[in-house]
Amino acid sequence: MSELTWVLTSCLLILAVIAIRQSLGRKLRPGLRYALWALVLVRLLYPGTLWHSPISVESATSMAEFVQDMETVRELDSIRLEENGTVTGHYQNNDITVAPGEQGTDATQSDGTPSTGYVPVAMDVSPQRFERMERTITARRVLGVIWLAGTVLTAALIVITNITMYVRLRKRRVPVEAACPVRVWAVEGLDSSCLFAGSVYINPETVCDEERLGHVLAHELSHRRHLDPLWAALRCAALAIHWYNPLVWYGAKLSRQDSELCADAGALKHLGGDAWDRYGATLIELSRRPAGLSPLCAATTMSGTKKQLKERVTMIARRPRTTLTVALAALLIAAVAVGCAFAGGKLDDTGVNKGDDPTEDSTEDTAGDTFDASTEPEDTFKLPGDGDTLAALLDGVVSVNDLELSDKEWNELEDPVNGGKAVLAEKYFKLLSSTVWKKTDPGAYEGYFTVIVQPASWVSSQPWKITAFQSISVIHLETWMGDVWLEASNIPDVEGIDRRDIYTTLYNWFLDARTASKHSSGGTPITAEELSLWREELRGEYTSNGTGYPSSVNGFFRSDWSDPRDLDLGEFLYNFGWPEEFSLRDAIFYHEQEPSDDELADVYKAVQERSGEIDTSWLDALPCHKISAFAVDYVLEKYAGITLDDLSKDWRSQLLYLEKYSSFYTFTSDFGPGVFYPLYGERQGDILTLWSSDHVLTIRQSGDDLKLLSHVSID
Repeated sequence: MSELTWVLTSCLLILAVIAIRQSLGRKLRPGLRYALWALVLVRLLYPGTLWHSPISVESATSMAEFVQDMETVRELDSIRLEENGTVTGHYQNNDITVAPGEQGTDATQSDGTPSTGYVPVAMDVSPQRFERMERTITARRVLGVIWLAGTVLTAALIVITNITMYVRLRKRRVPVEAACPVRVWAVEGLDSSCLFAGSVYINPETVCDEERLGHVLAHELSHRRHLDPLWAALRCAALAIHWYNPLVWYGAKLSRQDSELCADAGALKHLGGDAWDRYGATLIELSRRPAGLSPLCAATTMSGTKKQLKERVTMIARRPRTTLTVALAALLIAAVAVGCAFAGGKLDDTGVNKGDDPTEDSTEDTAGDTFDASTEPEDTFKLPGDGDTLAALLDGVVSVNDLELSDKEWNELEDPVNGGKAVLAEKYFKLLSSTVWKKTDPGAYEGYFTVIVQPASWVSSQPWKITAFQSISVIHLETWMGDVWLEASNIPDVEGIDRRDIYTTLYNWFLDARTASKHSSGGTPITAEELSLWREELRGEYTSNGTGYPSSVNGFFRSDWSDPRDLDLGEFLYNFGWPEEFSLRDAIFYHEQEPSDDELADVYKAVQERSGEIDTSWLDALPCHKISAFAVDYVLEKYAGITLDDLSKDWRSQLLYLEKYSSFYTFTSDFGPGVFYPLYGERQGDILTLWSSDHVLTIRQSGDDLKLLSHVSID
């Protein structure tokens, strides 16, 4: 939302509330009348939009050309008009670096494209419009300084006014004993009783009149119940921000009056219905005193001008009861005003405000496939090819939650997911935004597998899209201004992120985000550091001296089981991983000792008995792996707290096991360890649940000790 739209929507809401007060005010209960100002206060303090609608102030203002120009140069500190009529701009705080040798020494590069930091912002711009855009940047800069100075000055006056009042009250105050939950002080020369800094201040004359004292305390305590000191402070904050707007000052005055009416109603409710005439007499007595406090003061006051007190006495005498018709009429007017004031411009299919840029009509979006190259004219504007445009677009991303990722496989487009859902989202984004790019020629990259990154539908920005292609580091960048093909010339090393190519990085990001979106169940998500540690702990292999070995935990992931006692021991032993903590002596003695000739003969004999085959020569081509029951028990105990005897089946009788050697035997030359690669995880107490792309693993963790509870497929 632009500053102009903020001002206009604030004025709209203030005028709507004034209209309700004038037309229905005498028929509204004071509480409902006062509550309407809360809508105005939210609008004055919150400069954004809450939803999107074709009927809104932003939609109406965005149609004006000068407003479009304001939005175009909103975040730019300088612009240039190129020879082809394109306006390029430099974003504020845009420190973009380009690899040496990729740009010229003049204002433009050797191929005529804008130099570092300048990106296209508008096309086919006339010199007259360019001058207006330049004046807009200058005006914004000057008016910004004036606004900031006025805000600081007004805030300083508010602070000084309230400090001065507090010091004056503190010097003159005398404690008063009264049946009141807050401290009560009498102050000589006080014009009106008030609630300020958590205490009630009254003048000495009120102390002498017990009935008037009761009315005053009831009134000020009503302010306290309504949290009026807080609303008064927020009202002062709104005045500091909108000091230049007389309508805001007038609205603050009216809201203060309505707060007094509401406090009167609360006081009478506390005092009882028969006290209204005597309470009114107290207000009439107060009318002889000077008017109320400064609008910059956060105190509440019971007095006011004679006109205001007359209105309050009249309201007390009438004691209005709001009918359902009157209430619905007031709420309907307020709802229409709020709908227009808090709504942003209508979104097109790309999730971008209509009217954000006059050139965006040349792009189309269908079901996440934002750009259709077949509809572009042959002379489509081509973006700078040195990566500046991509760097500027990524620099403008406020949060990873503002990005959506989708995956296309065999021309089937997955639903987009919020990129911020991924535990490692910040690291993925760091790699993408830190990569150095060089221009490349369009090639036959339209493959069957692609990943798409683009701004989320709720982000009000110019449309753009990154498409990455399987197994390569080439991307197609498409924006509202044109497109360019880029190839990664240097992918940075980011801890915990696979950097083999850009497609793999973005695809992993998509998988992480999709898994988190699907399986988030209310637990405490694990951190990026924890996820990296669990990936290391549960990996299917480890490397020693350049050679890969199965990890001891890998066997648990070759079968599904909801109880570790039900795991498939045959799959568990297929690529049995030796515990890394075993010493060399233990490994030789218990595990890695090759079967002797006699032992191997016993193994072949056992195979013949089990299979009924006489010829076992085919086994000679396969290595025989000996796995002792001791080693199996060790791994089962370490990760699941069980042993072979606890398993639900007698695997010694079902697998190739020789009691004589207390060992199992397998024949395989394949390397296929079970793998569990976590993409997301949550904790609930000491239970940790981890999700991969196709399995969910449950772990009980207590300090450094962990036990696997289940490993099942995801439906």
